[in-house]
Amino acid sequence: MRPQTHTTDSTKPEDTLMPSEFEVCDLLVKGLNCKQSGRELGRSANSVTVDIKHAMQKMGMENRVMLALRFTEKYPDEASRREGYRDACVRVIQSLKARRRMRRG
Repeated sequence: MRPQTHTTDSTKPEDTLMPSEFEVCDLLVKGLNCKQSGRELGRSANSVTVDIKHAMQKMGMENRVMLALRFTEKYPDEASRREGYRDACVRVIQSLKARRRMRRG
């Protein structure tokens, strides 16, 4: 049996998110980074990163913030379980800024 996929507005294959990509996008909107998402899903941070990259390509986004914004637009039912669209975006941006600061030392 094939896993259920989540389609965007169009029906082109490249617009279809695999279940694993959908899960990591949902956790991205929650503000989790790759390592935290990996722990939550029982997967490695690298596999989460790959799923995020695939989702970004499929949805035509250049970065994680844009992906999180687009995901909440495309799947409002998932995003509506959170505190709200704006709060989700703020969490993702803060998470990315914190990660950049950690990399710089």
